[in-house]
Amino acid sequence: MTLGRYLAGNRGMPPAASLFVLLAVAYSFSVDLRASRGALISSDEPFYLLTRQSLPQDGGLDLMKQYEANSWRSFFDHPDGRWNRSEPLPDGKLISPHNPGLPVLLVPEFAPGGLAGAQLQLFLLRPQQ
Repeated sequence: MTLGRYLAGNRGMPPAASLFVLLAVAYSFSVDLRASRGALISSDEPFYLLTRQSLPQDGGLDLMKQYEANSWRSFFDHPDGRWNRSEPLPDGKLISPHNPGLPVLLVPEFAPGGLAGAQLQLFLLRPQQ
């Protein structure tokens, strides 16, 4: 007897639907898991979001004002704080080493919804199958 047939039991639920329900329930328990040790986001995500903040605030990619104001605290809650990924250029500008395409894409949703708005926008833009 397969797992799908066992889960379907006598209810007549198709095995694929039973497996979907099982996986959906299992996934629901992972919703509140942190991306890294104590942070909601990790890896390069804070830097993309910081660039996204800079675009409407400063009209450019220079992150110096965002770093000085610690504006990253509005979306990055790691207990150790942020880490640097770039050094200031000779002219004093601090530019993210990451491509600015994703931050430009996130401009419409991040402002009203913050981190949750950006996550929702990326969820809605994911490839459909």
